[in-house]
Amino acid sequence: MREVIVIDPLVMYVLVYVDELGFRGFNSPTSYDGFDENVAMDIIDEQIEEANQGDFLSYQDIQNDMERYKQNQQDIINEQGLMLKRVQQWHENLRPILEEEEKRTEFDIHEYGTRLLNCFKSIGEQKTFKELIELVGGSAQVEVSRYFLSTLMMTNTYNLKLTKSSDGEMIIELLKKERHHEELQVNIGNQVNQEPK
Repeated sequence: MREVIVIDPLVMYVLVYVDELGFRGFNSPTSYDGFDENVAMDIIDEQIEEANQGDFLSYQDIQNDMERYKQNQQDIINEQGLMLKRVQQWHENLRPILEEEEKRTEFDIHEYGTRLLNCFKSIGEQKTFKELIELVGGSAQVEVSRYFLSTLMMTNTYNLKLTKSSDGEMIIELLKKERHHEELQVNIGNQVNQEPK
């Protein structure tokens, strides 16, 4: 950043005079016997010329910098306003979705899995996923997603086996009805009861 130098000729005259002759109190410079006004003015002219050749901002440069600063600040304010509008619009779009979600029943993956397992009568029985959804009455999109997630989890715990039919339909086969999480709870309960006191 460049320095701003403002030179007042009267102040420069006094400063040069004091610098050249040494400070002798607050008497008028004209009362000093050795004062030469021409020498002082030459010194002032040299100082002004040196200052003018230095790296400083003119009034116009400062004014231009201030205008750029104001424009930059205005751009920031405009951008923040647009950002605030986008956030408000996002909130307005999300609010109905969240309100709808609050109305839905809580998702218990084990409960959904139990409903699916109850659709099967015997081990080895096969049904399509569409048949299962019709049996449990979960035709809503959110319910289909929940049942599908539960199906995947029970496939992972070897309750169900997933295969694909020749026409691309998902076939679900019952492997066992014992639930993995229930077996874990029973085993943990037995271990707690068997610990010596």
